[in-house]
Amino acid sequence: MATVSSGQRRIKVNFMISSSTLDLLKETVALGDRSDFVNSALESQLLSNKKAQGAKMMNEFRAKHKFNFTDSQIIEARNYGRK
Repeated sequence: MATVSSGQRRIKVNFMISSSTLDLLKETVALGDRSDFVNSALESQLLSNKKAQGAKMMNEFRAKHKFNFTDSQIIEARNYGRK
């Protein structure tokens, strides 16, 4: 298996994409660079989704408690009592 620069192992996965997405990938990304490209794109989108979920959670917390908390105060309240 190939390794990523951070030392993480790569795992081959099987999933479906549209033929138009595959055609675009073939047109724009060189043959040896496709795995890195897809890995980077997925990682970027997953981090973006995670940030959006965090923002949604904080907004729901604000609405539920009807207070104007800062993000750090919400995180502190959610983690209260944890070590």
